[in-house]
Amino acid sequence: MAIMKRKKLTAKPGFPPQTNKTIADNITPQKMIQLARDHDICVTPLDLNSLVKILGIGLRIMPMSDQKSGYIKKEEGRWVIGVNSLHHPNRQRFTIAHELGHYSLHRDQIGDGLEDSILFRADGYGADGIEREANIFASEMLMPEEYFRQVVDEHDGDIKAISKELQVSSLAVSIRAKNLGYKESK
Repeated sequence: MAIMKRKKLTAKPGFPPQTNKTIADNITPQKMIQLARDHDICVTPLDLNSLVKILGIGLRIMPMSDQKSGYIKKEEGRWVIGVNSLHHPNRQRFTIAHELGHYSLHRDQIGDGLEDSILFRADGYGADGIEREANIFASEMLMPEEYFRQVVDEHDGDIKAISKELQVSSLAVSIRAKNLGYKESK
C-alpha cells in the first residue's frame, strides 16, 4: 500500500469544507464522540454498537442484497438501523456511522426511512446532497482529524495499517486523507 505524506491543503472549487452540519438537536460527529466518552464507551476506535444502544436506536445486522449497504427507518416510533451482514465488518461500521449521520442530520427529511446502496465512491464522498453529508459525518465520526493524524504518523502513512487500526476500509482512509490534505506518495 502507498504511504501518505502531508501536503499543503488548498480548497478545491465546489468542494465544501468539512464543517459540521447541524439540525435543531445540534448533533455533530464530535458530539457523538463526546456522548460516547460520557458513557465510558471506547472512542479509539469508536464502539458504534454501544453508541447506537445508548441513543436508543435499534440495530439489525442481517443479510441483504449485495448492492444494499443498510437503512435507517422508524418502526413503531423507534429508529432502527439495518446493516448488511454480508459486507466486510469495516464496511458495516461505516454503514452504521453513515446511518447515524442520517439520524443526526436528516431526521426531518427522511420521513419513515431511507435505504442506502452506495456509501463511498472512488472520487470522494459521492454526489452532493444528504448521502454526501452522511458520508462526511461518518468519516468525521470514525476518523476524527486529530486521532486520524496520530494514527497516520504512528503507521508512517501505511494505508493498510491505518485501515486496520481505525477499522474502516482502505478506500475510506484514502478519501479521508485526501480531504485532510494528504497525498499518496509513490
